[in-house]
Amino acid sequence: MPIRWKKDKLKVPVFRHFKGAVLSEDEAMLYTKLLDDMRRQSLESGQEKTWTPKFSRTPQMVMQQIRSTRDPRNVRDMVPEEVWAKQPPDPEIVNWEAERATLEQGRYRIAGSEDEDKIRVLTEDIRKKKTQSEKRIVKEYSEYYFCNRPTWDIEAQARGEVEEEYEVPTMDLVIPERARLAEVL
Repeated sequence: MPIRWKKDKLKVPVFRHFKGAVLSEDEAMLYTKLLDDMRRQSLESGQEKTWTPKFSRTPQMVMQQIRSTRDPRNVRDMVPEEVWAKQPPDPEIVNWEAERATLEQGRYRIAGSEDEDKIRVLTEDIRKKKTQSEKRIVKEYSEYYFCNRPTWDIEAQARGEVEEEYEVPTMDLVIPERARLAEVL
């Protein structure tokens, strides 16, 4: 579950400067002071090597593995129809489609016409722009969904609603070669 911090707390440095015996509210500790303290404390605790502020970072290989895991609820068609219906048409795409319609002059086949190259370029641009727009919408909705999903789950538990269980889809594969092999054996 993601942790959401208050905006003012995000500005407070983790390691803060001491002025006498008073901890500063917003002044960060000097990096050299932090390094010296971490080195000294790591050696005093019996560590062979001195620690730096980066000692607890996850190795790159582990991070790549983490990124490759996927939430099973994140499906390709997870964006509801209402969200698609609320999306306004892209004015650039509308202009390109109008320009393409005037160049086509109501003809279905454009092969051999003088504007064939321009029509094909417009068609490709429209396709690319629509694909980019769809990917952007899916990404934004996915971020919105997974940012708010834990909150929705907590609210549903507070209302006493039954939590929906994720069911792993069953794999029912019929492979003809396998059936023939089973008959032979």
